Amino acid sequence: MKFITFSGINKSNIASNLGQNDYSYFFVLQDFLPLLQQFGEVLVTDNLEDVDKLYAQLSAAGESAVFLSFTPPHKTPLNMACPTIPVFAWEYSNIPNQVWADDERDDWGFVLNQLGRAITHSSYSLNTVKAATGEELIIEPIPAPVWDGVAQVREDRKTPLQKNVTLSLSATLIDSADFHISTEAVTPNIAALAGKDLSFASEPWAGETLDYAFHGGSELFHSGFYAPESWGMWSRTRTPWLMLPCSVDGEITVALDIQAYGNNVDRDITIALGDLATTINVPHSGGVVEVYFDLKKPTNCLSFGNIDLTPPKNSQDARTLGIGLKSLQVRRAEAHQDSESSPAPTRNTAARAPAQIPLDGVVYTSVFNPTDGRKDWESIVTAFCCALGDKADATLILKITFNNLPAYLDDVFNLFANLAPFKCRIVVVHGFLDDADFEKMLRATSYVVNTSKCEGQCLPLMEFMSAGKPAISPDNTAMKDYITTDNAFVVDSDVEPTWWPHDPRQILQTLWYRVSWESIANAYRESYAVAKSDPRRYSAMSDAAIESLRKFCSIGELAPRLGRVLDGIADAGTHSDKLQASSDAEQQQ
Repeated sequence: MKFITFSGINKSNIASNLGQNDYSYFFVLQDFLPLLQQFGEVLVTDNLEDVDKLYAQLSAAGESAVFLSFTPPHKTPLNMACPTIPVFAWEYSNIPNQVWADDERDDWGFVLNQLGRAITHSSYSLNTVKAATGEELIIEPIPAPVWDGVAQVREDRKTPLQKNVTLSLSATLIDSADFHISTEAVTPNIAALAGKDLSFASEPWAGETLDYAFHGGSELFHSGFYAPESWGMWSRTRTPWLMLPCSVDGEITVALDIQAYGNNVDRDITIALGDLATTINVPHSGGVVEVYFDLKKPTNCLSFGNIDLTPPKNSQDARTLGIGLKSLQVRRAEAHQDSESSPAPTRNTAARAPAQIPLDGVVYTSVFNPTDGRKDWESIVTAFCCALGDKADATLILKITFNNLPAYLDDVFNLFANLAPFKCRIVVVHGFLDDADFEKMLRATSYVVNTSKCEGQCLPLMEFMSAGKPAISPDNTAMKDYITTDNAFVVDSDVEPTWWPHDPRQILQTLWYRVSWESIANAYRESYAVAKSDPRRYSAMSDAAIESLRKFCSIGELAPRLGRVLDGIADAGTHSDKLQASSDAEQQQ
């Protein structure tokens, strides 16, 4: 048997597509490969047009083949000559059974009955599909077989408490310990960042001029400013700051088109680039102000201070306004500008040194996409701070699976400010992690955390638990198959109405689960106490996690299910054959 496989995302573009629609199908396909290879050779294609070409070549050589489309049913092609099996996740109480975009594939029951075979990932989704399709549909619950891939981590299990461990990752880190956090604002702590490369960008600076305008929007991350307006943007705190897309160094000129409000007119405003600061005076009319810096350390933090938020008399604006920015330019100082005869600057492609996370105590890790409404990630953070805010040895790692840092970082900082003060530590890990870095994070974790309203299978939860990491998690939807009181601190949840995620009408006609915030906070408290003072219980939970996930997602358990899906497929005929037979039957009638 030959397997032709496809997912909408591939190795070449997964890093730039983290968090986009259906990105997780790429990871599911990668995890399925060892299982498929037990049955035959796997051919991975990035182009649907190649599927039937490969099938024709294999058929001509006397080889049987099947096409596994790692896509949701409404994106699974129906016109393939090659027998087609969709491999999909589903986590809602019923499957889409209507057509809303003039595409009959909107009705998943129609698609699945046409194809005749399918693979989903949990008993919850299996029962949901069976309730809406005919008895003839051949379908099995086959989760991604991740258990076998973390065998070495299981064997190397140690204490749940980290002691003077440094986690090194090739990623962007936003560490709460590196910021001044107050109820008013979150600003970089330059003293804490001494010796660090405070760079949230994926590429170093090549020396090109950086130009940004703030009218109507901003491509720069900004903290302590109101949303950009048609002319620019106003600051709202005493210490607003901007994040450049790359770290700059050397002799720099910063040009700001700036204006002042109220008591800030003709006031000495502090402007700092990294650990260097100076003052500027903004006249009533505003205008372009240029500032020179000689940077010895790379930085991408441009901050402001000594701003007065006192509203002027008879002010009609209730906001706390300080300074207004229309545009920003960062360039090499004039004496060091490249001459016309000089070659254009080239980007330094040397690999950046991995970022370091020092760890002590109990480490919680959650992996999620912050734009995914199912994840309820704010509850992960707020419950952690409220339950363990006074514990300096409690760390929460948020591994973000989304490629746009500015799109969610302001939400993170707003939570920091709303929760201040706290002694516990929160570390945001942004960027695609290769297998080696993911394993490092896996080893450093004491508990994996999930607060999802629903899950199709939840790969990160499965991977961490397969490695012996107990969970804080609800036991709804797919998680019911492997979350128990033996291996997890089970979070309470109850059903509530919602809509199918790809239905543009957003009609409330399905269900997911509302998770109890109080239950999450209690789980943090209990899990922390277990890690600190009850090693026997922790060890028992770790063992139970390993055994539950072995039964759920090991190759040995899943191979017979795949065999049942494939049984007889070489004699079943192609989908196009079935369509033709159906058409012939209708004509005869």
